Amino acid sequence: MKTSKLIVVISGIGLLFSCSQNEPAEKLKTQQVTEIDSMYESADEDFVLPPFLSIAKSFKNAGLVYAKGKTNPVENSKNYELKIKRLLNMGIYSTDLAYCSLNNKNQEAREYLKVIQELSNEVGLGSVFQDQALLDRFDQSLEKREDLEGFIYDLQERSEMYLQDNELRHIATVQFAGAWIEGMYLGVGNAIKYPNEKVTGVLTDQMYLVKNMIRGLESYPDPTPELKEIIAGLTKILTTYEAFESVKNKPKNPNLKAVLISQDELKVLLTEVVKVRTNIVSIN
Repeated sequence: MKTSKLIVVISGIGLLFSCSQNEPAEKLKTQQVTEIDSMYESADEDFVLPPFLSIAKSFKNAGLVYAKGKTNPVENSKNYELKIKRLLNMGIYSTDLAYCSLNNKNQEAREYLKVIQELSNEVGLGSVFQDQALLDRFDQSLEKREDLEGFIYDLQERSEMYLQDNELRHIATVQFAGAWIEGMYLGVGNAIKYPNEKVTGVLTDQMYLVKNMIRGLESYPDPTPELKEIIAGLTKILTTYEAFESVKNKPKNPNLKAVLISQDELKVLLTEVVKVRTNIVSIN
């Protein structure tokens, strides 16, 4: 079986959604998108995925409005019996953690951290997250957003190092799939309710990740029927997006702005995203 090498970018991808002191944001955005796009043409064994915080942060910076009740309730975690469901929902809850943290919902964020700890123990990653010092540091970080973001980045880096050292990179891809679908669920829903050119731009940026994500999931050893359904759902999201008129007719010039998806297209995209998300969060 061909193995895939997962490259998780702990820093740098955030530049895709923010500006440097020395260069305009639009120029940086074009450079970063071009770099990501070129990775799809690299060898099959290499693929890149960003940290889950960058998904939530990119939407937040583009104007995403916090919506109470949209995240996956922590109570659901006790009913996920399949390992693949637990891994996917660790990803879902990771984005929910970031979403709440970035919106100063500290108590909710702490509950999501605790449920991630519980799920990690159930899938055999307890040594990564079962640490009282982890919760203590989180509590100490709540008052400063910069410290909290640093904590979340460190949390994922800690997980990635463990998975790499134990040849479990495929697990990281499954978790990321859950994190990505939750970010898209929150982001697309927000874009429909609050039309915003920046948010739709971020959505198109996120679609650059789907091919790599599918490639990583397809490398999962002995994929379960449940995982195959998720792969099929992500593939449908990609083909649906690529069939949009706004995407097919996008300018060839890479220096122009990102594709602006219409409201009707966003609704179609959200339908496909919700199907996959419902599959993941549904109690089995």
